[in-house]
Amino acid sequence: MNLITVYPLRVTSTWVINYCYLIVNVSMKTAVLVDPAWELNTVEQQLQTSDVKLHGILLTHHHEDHVNLAAPLATKYQVPVYMAQDEINYYNFQCPRLIAIENFTPFRLGMIPITPIFTPGHTYGGTSYLIDDNLFLWRYAFY
Repeated sequence: MNLITVYPLRVTSTWVINYCYLIVNVSMKTAVLVDPAWELNTVEQQLQTSDVKLHGILLTHHHEDHVNLAAPLATKYQVPVYMAQDEINYYNFQCPRLIAIENFTPFRLGMIPITPIFTPGHTYGGTSYLIDDNLFLWRYAFY
């Protein structure tokens, strides 16, 4: 049995607060990261504290407050970055190791099962991710 643990990481830039999420398969010591932005040290500290290997990055949409660290992390850890094909095409999004995904086509990263669910509205190709009993979607907050 694989045990999934979710670590919400609160990150900030000026007056905006946001969250990225580290999803960990405890038994396999693997992880995926959702919407990494702004605070590289916060992300890397949680990776180290959790003693896991990063297997990929999931992006809900292309806005800077959700993708800011995708390229540096993809390059540093040599991991793929996943985003909806529609989002990539519509906004001409580019990132190293970028992989386009399709709606409801499940895949695994580090033995973590992921089901992408397209949820356009906030952006043209916005996507939520169903992982275990958790649904990850775009979110932001203000002070």
